[in-house]
Amino acid sequence: MAYYPAPAVANAFLERHGGMGRFTQMQLQKLTYFAHGWNLAVNGEPLVNEEFQAWDYGPVVPDLYDHTRFFGREPIRRPITDKDSNKVEFFLNQGRSGTPYRANLSAAELDVLNRVVARYGALDAFKMSELTHQPGTPWHRFYERGANRTIPNAVIADHYRELARIGGH
Repeated sequence: MAYYPAPAVANAFLERHGGMGRFTQMQLQKLTYFAHGWNLAVNGEPLVNEEFQAWDYGPVVPDLYDHTRFFGREPIRRPITDKDSNKVEFFLNQGRSGTPYRANLSAAELDVLNRVVARYGALDAFKMSELTHQPGTPWHRFYERGANRTIPNAVIADHYRELARIGGH
């Protein structure tokens, strides 16, 4: 199994799971986090090759934020591209001239994404964020206002293994 850039995993949610025009950038952050956590628990490997940080509204991959922030609160209606992290390029080209990020997901990884969409896909961004803010979650353990501390994969993995054990979240 491979690890992927967060925008590639987010695009998998947009393209494979009916997410075009459905998911906002905040929802994609949380879905990517949930998929990463469940992949660590179920398949024993990270899904995303970048670190999650504990931001005010939950776990965030800064690179994914940089690529999606210009969409604001609107649902994202096209794949995320390599041009989307540059504000000028984004507004001049509306991202259409860029190359979409892609993840060559294995069957096991796709199964995780399918289950994540089934479990969390109907939730709004703030409900998803609320789930990550519960006491004892990795975000809760590492959050410090304004610090954007890294959440270690080992902590994320332990949390999702425990959720799998108790049938939670």
